[in-house]
Amino acid sequence: MKNLLVNLTNENKNIDEIASILKKPEKEIRLLLLKYSITPGDRIERDYQEYAKALNIIKNECYFYSEMAKKLDISLNKVINICKMYDIEPNRQSNCTVCGNTIELDIKSKHLKKYCSKKCANKAFNISKIKSKKPIIKHCSLCGESFEGGPNSKYCTEWCKSLAKDIKGVIKCLKNL
Repeated sequence: MKNLLVNLTNENKNIDEIASILKKPEKEIRLLLLKYSITPGDRIERDYQEYAKALNIIKNECYFYSEMAKKLDISLNKVINICKMYDIEPNRQSNCTVCGNTIELDIKSKHLKKYCSKKCANKAFNISKIKSKKPIIKHCSLCGESFEGGPNSKYCTEWCKSLAKDIKGVIKCLKNL
């Protein structure tokens, strides 16, 4: 079959002619040409251009038809038609940026998913939060010792915090006497 296709394309037969000679549908001929990497005859400019664009689409791992159109600098309708002609689908899988699991994209999806689950999304969010926090050196309000803390922290340990709370309670009671 491959040799026959090569001979027919070398004779500058277009895809319509090859389909009628082999008594197969055009779509099947296009798929065979792609499978065997056979270029349609140069005389048939339109077939050659469509073939070349289809190969570019396959080489570019795109997730959406619109992305294919932008990369190839052709209209969205042309991309969809070429994809239908050659039975090409956009890549519907990506990998989670946290754990690396494969993510199946929904056909209706308009955006590429970064995470496979809420757990991974939360993990990524927490990592970015930790990276963005700069340690603040503070001094404990009770004992005066220096420590790393957040913007609202006043005490170096839970012990100092509870002791300060107890002291405030005693002072409040004494004021009421």
